[in-house]
Amino acid sequence: MKGTDHFKRTIQMYLEQRAEEDTLFAQRSTATLPRT
Repeated sequence: MKGTDHFKRTIQMYLEQRAEEDTLFAQRSTATLPRT
């Protein structure tokens, strides 16, 4: 696995966890984050 793939996956996991914990963040992020 390339380092950039690992970095992207780590950031994606953080953002998903943050969205679960913070409803305002979740509302904003669903409109702006690309889904993979």
